[in-house]
Amino acid sequence: MSKIKELRQAAGLSQAALGAAIGADAMLISRLERGERRLSAETAIKLAAALSVPVGQLMGDAGIVASVKVTQSQDKLPAGATLYTPGGRDLPIRGLAMGGDGHMQMSSDAVDWTWRPPELAGVKHAFALFATGDSMEDAVMEGTILLVHPHQPVRPRDLCVIELVSGELIVKRLLRRTAKEYQLRQYNPPMDFAVAVDEIRHCWRVCGTQMP
Repeated sequence: MSKIKELRQAAGLSQAALGAAIGADAMLISRLERGERRLSAETAIKLAAALSVPVGQLMGDAGIVASVKVTQSQDKLPAGATLYTPGGRDLPIRGLAMGGDGHMQMSSDAVDWTWRPPELAGVKHAFALFATGDSMEDAVMEGTILLVHPHQPVRPRDLCVIELVSGELIVKRLLRRTAKEYQLRQYNPPMDFAVAVDEIRHCWRVCGTQMP
């Protein structure tokens, strides 16, 4: 039984009722449950809200990291090295970053939570986003969790999340920044383009990714 069907039945909802709750029809729910339609990050967030479950239950088992056992002892590590013990599942996922022409915005509240990686340990205001769309598919697949460091400078060639003044979010690769514009790259279709500095509210560095 698919996870969506299992959760839908546990909630006592028909396919039609669940479809209506997310602004879709019963056919979409049926195709998702049979594996005939790929579950996008955007649809997963809507389904999770309708089913009152974490997004991770639909996008994948993010908790699998917690079950990995460390087998290497501290005394076998190179001099000066230490074992990293994964932190809690306390990194907020604050919405979706669109890889194409979209209108995704960041939520002030977490839509889900993921495991905090070493590079974000102790970093205040760090957050994550689900990637959606396919314009960056050579760099990140749809549904990938983007780990955002809010304080590190974005360097040329870095993957970055840009929040436009309009509130829209996009994920691109930074090529160069000048006093007037950000020069960016996407992969599908291949295209380099520029966005004026005064159209950008924030540009954050993506310091890593996770698969849900």
